[in-house]
Amino acid sequence: MKDFKATVAVILAAVIVLTLAACSAKKNEREANGEVVTAVVTNENGEPVTNSDGSVVTEIVSASDDENESAAEVNLHDEGKTPKTTAAQNGKEKETKENKESKNNSSSQNGTASSTTQAVTKVKNPNTVDKIKVSDVTESSMTLSWKAVTCDFYELEYKRKAAEKWETVDDSLKSSKIQLTGLESLTEYSFRLRAVIKHKAGNSESLWTYADAKTAAKDITRKIKIKVLLPARNNEKDKLVLYIKEKDKEKEKLVAKDVVFDGGSFEFETEDKYSGTVTITAKLKNAGAERKLETDKEECTIDISQIGIDIIYDDDE
Repeated sequence: MKDFKATVAVILAAVIVLTLAACSAKKNEREANGEVVTAVVTNENGEPVTNSDGSVVTEIVSASDDENESAAEVNLHDEGKTPKTTAAQNGKEKETKENKESKNNSSSQNGTASSTTQAVTKVKNPNTVDKIKVSDVTESSMTLSWKAVTCDFYELEYKRKAAEKWETVDDSLKSSKIQLTGLESLTEYSFRLRAVIKHKAGNSESLWTYADAKTAAKDITRKIKIKVLLPARNNEKDKLVLYIKEKDKEKEKLVAKDVVFDGGSFEFETEDKYSGTVTITAKLKNAGAERKLETDKEECTIDISQIGIDIIYDDDE
């Protein structure tokens, strides 16, 4: 009986040993074939889990299980769903997602900028008008014309030649020719003209082109009233002499009169009649100074109020 029990015990021990050996061999074979992988167990923060003795906890991961998980992840993405991943994978995927969103936002912003920003076309300034031609001059009108340039319209301004301020004739002139009326006879005028191109960003203008012109004189016969403005110089006295010259005739003396420099005026009317344009000269005999005026009017004014005024210079200059 004892021998039988001993024999059974030996057989069982042999079976156990053979079984363990077979399992170990199978495990080693699987590890060698890459079918079994030992991985470190991590917590939700991606940190290794340790035993009470400080050793790292590991687990066996089946390669076939990994492959199945990867396939499922792809399928889930194909279905538009989000796969489950480990904490480390979540962090990596989150970073990748943020980078992708950043790129998408950048692309979106660039796309928006491209779609909303309007390309501004730089408009070249129009060519400057070469010159202004003056024709058909009368005592109250004249015609201005110029060679047309490519533009939307022209701006034309004028003034008396001696004046400072320009006045607008037309700020949206379409034609390259214009007749001006209502001008004063025997008067010098200055004109300036520029071409304008109109666009959304604002108008583009050429440089100004200038011209001077003088209206014709009235061809009338008349007596002439002359007014002379006198200086104000402490009531000093001098002799004022007036002369007149008509067309090609010789200059003639109209009057010689003692005047007082009180800032007032001296007035005189001719006895004879004169036609067309005449030149009147006002001369101060003692001061040796004179002023001339060309006129075709029945009345005129000569200003000699500044004649003989001494200029005082500051010694510090």
